[in-house]
Amino acid sequence: MPFCGTYWPPASPGETQPFSLDLTYQLETGDSIPADGVTATLAVHQGTDPQVQNWLQGSPFVTGNIVTQFVGAPTPQGLQPGVSYVLTFNVTTAFGRERVNFAYILCDVIQ
Repeated sequence: MPFCGTYWPPASPGETQPFSLDLTYQLETGDSIPADGVTATLAVHQGTDPQVQNWLQGSPFVTGNIVTQFVGAPTPQGLQPGVSYVLTFNVTTAFGRERVNFAYILCDVIQ
């Protein structure tokens, strides 16, 4: 499972924003990502958030070779201050190839 890095800048508590990964370099020539070929999961990497499963907003979507998922919710809900999350995209390409990629989302501490 390829690690794709950390989204930067960190997310702010109470916001909902899109998080995307470009899979261009993981596709064979002629392959593509069907609209229904992507699922996303969100989990806590470090810290505590018992409602983490509630912060995925809608379904992931595909634009070309880029997969995107909206994550978050208004405060006091949504991503929790000081918590690190891992967003994982599971992709099945038109050629039937499985691609699993993840990246970290850090949530700022409220000042």
